[in-house]
Amino acid sequence: PPPWPRPQAPFDTVADVLFQLAALQNRTLVHDVFEGPEGYTPQTLMGYLQGWEGMAEAQEHFQFAVVMPPRVHPRDISKRGDWYIEALAPRLKALAIAARPLARRCRSLRAAHGGGGGDAARAALLKDACVGVELFSLRVEQVGGIFEAASGAAGSPEGGLLRSAAAIREGLALIESLALAPEWTRWTGEAWPTAYPYGYLWPAASLFFWRRDHQIVAHGVSEACYLNLYDPVEIGLPFSRYKRFVQNLAHGLSKTLGWLPWFYHYAGCLTGPSAEPPAPLDPAGALATTSPPMAFVERAYF
Repeated sequence: PPPWPRPQAPFDTVADVLFQLAALQNRTLVHDVFEGPEGYTPQTLMGYLQGWEGMAEAQEHFQFAVVMPPRVHPRDISKRGDWYIEALAPRLKALAIAARPLARRCRSLRAAHGGGGGDAARAALLKDACVGVELFSLRVEQVGGIFEAASGAAGSPEGGLLRSAAAIREGLALIESLALAPEWTRWTGEAWPTAYPYGYLWPAASLFFWRRDHQIVAHGVSEACYLNLYDPVEIGLPFSRYKRFVQNLAHGLSKTLGWLPWFYHYAGCLTGPSAEPPAPLDPAGALATTSPPMAFVERAYF
């Protein structure tokens, strides 16, 4: 037996769910290394479940300072249909099937013990733990839907996009149920040269990365730096006296050169959003006060 006391109900069940989830993630996201299609390095499902934004995709596209685990981009998966059917789709399906029972157990726990027996702190702890498990399951479902739609394997993209949109809406409702403090999740409008620009929890609370992938597939977006969150000037010259001048120059070039056909796909690489959040994202009518209903917009830069 472990040297620590066994958790009391319902946290004994929560602990069991979390241990099973950790084992599942370790097995499928870390140790299951599989061959990518021709021209790609070996891959894991981590590269498909993590959040991607414009700057990371630019680094991958130009093979410069790459820090993210590799993946085949949704816009390229239809060209590698055999590999998708043989290698990627079965893994995503198996992971979704394995994660669903854990999410169901957590939903049942929240329904049965949401009041925490009169203890608000216990109820909040149970909800925090279980919402994370449920969000993981939803993310797997959403990624599976996105790649099914993008691959063309099902004939029509509609079914995959509906699965993705349903997962996004359910995920946003879960996040809203946490009642996170607005100062944690609101868009600050202030860039910062870290991995968390414009607000520490804003991208997570709005499911920005999920919705960005959905929009790319639903609307056939092809720009390499679409909805880029990171301003390269802010990262490279965060404390320079010339930062504002260079930023204004980069923003102007992005807007001007972005209308040229040969530069259009890379216009968003010069600049991130300034004072306003990134362009609205699908699916329209999504829930959550942290991320109000949004609709598709065409341009990638701000």
